[in-house]
Amino acid sequence: MSRRKVNSTAAALGVLLLTAGGAATAHAEEAKTYRWVEEPGDVVYSQLPPPPGVEAEVVPPPPPPAEPPEQAIQELPEQQQQLEDLREDREIAREKAVEEAKQAQSRSQGCAAAEQNVRVYRDSPPNRLIRD
Repeated sequence: MSRRKVNSTAAALGVLLLTAGGAATAHAEEAKTYRWVEEPGDVVYSQLPPPPGVEAEVVPPPPPPAEPPEQAIQELPEQQQQLEDLREDREIAREKAVEEAKQAQSRSQGCAAAEQNVRVYRDSPPNRLIRD
């Protein structure tokens, strides 16, 4: 007996869902947007009709999104490849800039060491070899 009750409950639930889905579809097709201006000059947009005695206009729904043209669909892989090439170029340029910065730092350190050596050589007294 419980098995039959479960089946009838499931069937009733299925009918209820189908009915609700049909009502929602019918309601979506009839949905309207109203526009009116209230006393202080505020513009009101609503899916509910305005209060009695208020003049309102029905705002048409926005147009559906346009389908992309065939040419755009055909050009998409080419544009994606160009984008990937640009990304790779930027990555290569970034790596090159990092390498150049490392080289510049190394040269700067070499120059500083050479300048220090010149100062030591110039400012130190000459070495004298003393023989016994």
